[in-house]
Amino acid sequence: MFALRMYHVMAVFLVASWSQGCDRPASRAAQVVEDDAPRSVSHSSPRELLASIFSRYRNAASYHDRGVVRLSYASGGREESRVAPMNVWLNQNQLYVNAYDVHLLSDAGSMTAWVLDGASRNFDSQVLRIETKNQRPTIDTLFPDPLLADRIAAGLAGPPPQLEWLFAREPMKLLFHSEHRFEFGPSETVDRRLCRSIHVHAENDLYVFWVDETAGIVRRVNLPPVVASPSVGEEIQTMSLSLELNNASFDVPRYDPDIQPLPPNPRYVRQFAPPETRSDAPVQNRSPAASGAASSPRPAFFQSPNRQ
Repeated sequence: MFALRMYHVMAVFLVASWSQGCDRPASRAAQVVEDDAPRSVSHSSPRELLASIFSRYRNAASYHDRGVVRLSYASGGREESRVAPMNVWLNQNQLYVNAYDVHLLSDAGSMTAWVLDGASRNFDSQVLRIETKNQRPTIDTLFPDPLLADRIAAGLAGPPPQLEWLFAREPMKLLFHSEHRFEFGPSETVDRRLCRSIHVHAENDLYVFWVDETAGIVRRVNLPPVVASPSVGEEIQTMSLSLELNNASFDVPRYDPDIQPLPPNPRYVRQFAPPETRSDAPVQNRSPAASGAASSPRPAFFQSPNRQ
């Protein structure tokens, strides 16, 4: 498999507001404000429409999806793909996140995080447990630990943008730079819903947001392609990368999150320590975030969410 080098991914737009924190009154988070609901295309520029949709996330009391990150590429004349989980479940102050091999649960005044990765013996069976205020989570309260922040940001598409949209003061702040160009693209059925595409030209990169205007929600994001450095005798390949937010909804969840079990013999810690490295772990047991396919050096803007 190729060793990937990622030059441009969504995380470049996540760092600014993640590092700033996002505390805000709980009363504002308790409901969706009518004025923040998306307006129709005929009355909105693409920039305004996307901003208004993000405002719905910021004010949502509940949200859930069955999201995945998809990497697609050609292999032996066929189209192949790899997927990794990136799903979020929120109901009032309860939150569960499964991103790559990281699992995070926040509720009732505590935050618990663990990693399921055979290559590191599940992060040496460490389980991070921290007391928090019993209120709507913030980026700061979710990622107080540097190793946790680094781990969740190291995956193919960076940290989950849903958390940015839900909990940041100014979601995707860098995306809305005055020099970036926004334009409407074609409509297409995504996850069984008719969606309008919004193309964002950010310097040399193109981001495509597929928005369901009826629900005021993002159903897919096409990210800039991934360039693969080939092994000897192989050609350079460009791979497509997308975030598919299947079954995304602001409705109160009718199902409990599929919380994965803690590692066997968990060791509860207040701060993660680097796990011991193992060279004998089979690659097929490693998640995309931990495998050689996504372990290439990250650009300088790939910082931990709670760092400047």
